[in-house]
Amino acid sequence: MDSGISPGDKVVDLAALLRSSALLAGAAAAAVSLWLLVETLLWTVAASVAGGAAGYALGAVTGRMFYRAPEGQVVVVKLGPGAMQSALQAGLIGGICSGGLTTIVPFLVLADGRTLVQHLWIGLVAGIAIGAAAAYIATRP
Repeated sequence: MDSGISPGDKVVDLAALLRSSALLAGAAAAAVSLWLLVETLLWTVAASVAGGAAGYALGAVTGRMFYRAPEGQVVVVKLGPGAMQSALQAGLIGGICSGGLTTIVPFLVLADGRTLVQHLWIGLVAGIAIGAAAAYIATRP
């Protein structure tokens, strides 16, 4: 099967894009969520680091599930007109999964149950924004 990719072509690693957007969305969503709960800068920074680590781990697992490749190989898309669709899919999967899950954890630990939907929306919006931005940046020539 001819993939249409030649040596020297610019490509986007889709699993790496998913992992990156998951890391950034996890860090941002956890930080905003915890800030709304405790309004303490130290805990917000700690939540950002923990959310980023959790997002990276989640992105690594999710990336392997969605973009399977033989050992030593990765799934890529060649930069060009069709790259944005695949990159956007990878960025949104990573961002939404990580953003949604990392906002729920601080909420479950510290909140009383009344604002779960608000925190979930924060995570989903952060995931969509960061996933779309990551896809746009990755596909720029």
